[in-house]
Amino acid sequence: YRLKQVDINGHFVYTPARLVRFDDTDPATVNYYPNPTRGMLTIRLSEANSNEARIITISNAAGIVVNQLKISGTTGSFMQFDLSRYAKGVYFIQLRTTTLNSTERIVVQ
Repeated sequence: YRLKQVDINGHFVYTPARLVRFDDTDPATVNYYPNPTRGMLTIRLSEANSNEARIITISNAAGIVVNQLKISGTTGSFMQFDLSRYAKGVYFIQLRTTTLNSTERIVVQ
């Protein structure tokens, strides 16, 4: 990104371009599907992260944590969660391990 500063007289100047990274993980490291979902949500981790312990935090659209799970690293690459007990709407699923932090917006129909 870069910023443009405009003076009252219309003259402007740009700042140097800067690279911004909001997440240090490769987006392909974690996959969430199906999205939107009617109930079952599958989270797939890369093989490199499949043996790490995980903390899953489910928050509603207001940012209120509605559930948090701690999972051992022996569950493999795939995890499934039944979201059918949650009200329809938007939720944020955060997956944290020692090497990654991924958050995904999920719609429950």
